[in-house]
Amino acid sequence: MLEASLNVLLQRHAILRTTFALRAGQPVQVIAPSLVLPLLVLDLSTRPLEERERLLQQRIAEEIAQPFDLEHGPLQRYLLLHLSEEEHVLFLLWHHSISDGWSEEVFLRELSEVYTASRAGKAPDLAPVTLQYADYALWQRQHTAAFEPQLEYWREHLAGAPPQLELPPIDPDRAYRPCREQPGLPTPRELVQGHAPGEPAGAG
Repeated sequence: MLEASLNVLLQRHAILRTTFALRAGQPVQVIAPSLVLPLLVLDLSTRPLEERERLLQQRIAEEIAQPFDLEHGPLQRYLLLHLSEEEHVLFLLWHHSISDGWSEEVFLRELSEVYTASRAGKAPDLAPVTLQYADYALWQRQHTAAFEPQLEYWREHLAGAPPQLELPPIDPDRAYRPCREQPGLPTPRELVQGHAPGEPAGAG
């Protein structure tokens, strides 16, 4: 059921079905007409209590370190970690080209609504998406002249800046940051029952 809810949002938001190909040396946005992703379930509940947090951090660090294929996608991965009958971690990883802090909030809110409605046997009450991100990007390109003063400002202030910014590597000990609980988005035991560790969850 959780996997199915995640895939409802993939169909709802074209940016989540987007990859980037090179055409004549320039990146272009490619939107797949449909996309279905598995929810990988990892059961750590049988491990000793003192090992679970270490294994949790290790697996999340491995997921973060695994690069995305911008051309072939997908540009997100979903993982449900089962720690005990009452404790689960839903790990959602997006490439920054298709998501930001604001859109993540939208995604989590809609996931809660879709999942809660599915559990009740109802259709989710979501407003139709009338504007996709590609529409906004096109509008922005068509109004580039309006942004020219801002662009010129940054050209002047960044003149002489190094062509590449060297950032420190991710500290695996700080890679996992648990987010606040989303009301209406429980992860009950039936989400992980019947799935061997490392196998995709059923679409429910």
